[in-house]
Amino acid sequence: MDNANCLPEKIPQLTNNDNTISITIFDKDDIKIPIEYYSVDPDLIINLELEKKIISIDGINQKTTSDVKKKWTLSRQVNKVNNLFVYSRILTKRDLPGIGIYTGNIAEFGLPTSNYKPEEDINQPISFRPVYINIEPSPLNRITSFKHCDNLKNLTIADMIEQIYTTLMVKPIGGVEQINGTYRATYDISCKQETLTFRMADKEKGASALPMGSRFVLIDQESGQIVKGFSQIILHQTNDKGWDAITGQDITGDNLPASFIHLYNIPTGRYLYFAEYTSKSGKAKQTPFQELIIQS
Repeated sequence: MDNANCLPEKIPQLTNNDNTISITIFDKDDIKIPIEYYSVDPDLIINLELEKKIISIDGINQKTTSDVKKKWTLSRQVNKVNNLFVYSRILTKRDLPGIGIYTGNIAEFGLPTSNYKPEEDINQPISFRPVYINIEPSPLNRITSFKHCDNLKNLTIADMIEQIYTTLMVKPIGGVEQINGTYRATYDISCKQETLTFRMADKEKGASALPMGSRFVLIDQESGQIVKGFSQIILHQTNDKGWDAITGQDITGDNLPASFIHLYNIPTGRYLYFAEYTSKSGKAKQTPFQELIIQS
């Protein structure tokens, strides 16, 4: 058959300039972002360059500076995809250190010719592909705040999920019983309010509250583990007479100040507790261990 009148076969060409790579992910330790570039040409140099932008506004003008600037060369893979050569690299936490917006491009370069002189010639890129990577804070690291539940303040969402899981799935007492085709779990917790106080020696007053920012820690004696959901809570402080300045409740009963915390809905068991604080000299200290027994 005569092929003289047949149209010549066309080799597919990629228009990479219009194919922006835009990725938004949440921050985590095991970040893995595959970056790929496809071409009909097996002999290319493919460079990826990114920088993390910092935008500052002084009320009138906006200024953009670069915090991190990195460059990589994508490796050509052994296997092709649809007869296209694949150049790729997997970016990790080490490549993208920290939360922020990384912008840049993938630049395609041809191999230098035999008469190419690095000191004189500029190897111009054949094409660009814009790259935009936005690493946002993990929603699990957001801090919770509840209006009336002091024992739930200053927890991360991850801590909350763990506490809910522990309460619902691990702490049932008496097993799970079947009633009319449904299931019911019984939990053993105390609904009583526990108010714990802390003091430090004061040469002038005889006793004083712990420094502002001191935190409460609760330890399960059976497991020896810190009880999340009931730990790392900032303590309140009474006034000089030992009263809660907000509610008017007499916390200490002896007209002396103290730091304190109200605890609610604690699972039954035996616990140890203490408070962590920073002294005036800047040293990290803690109060002696005390025992807390919770009964239903």
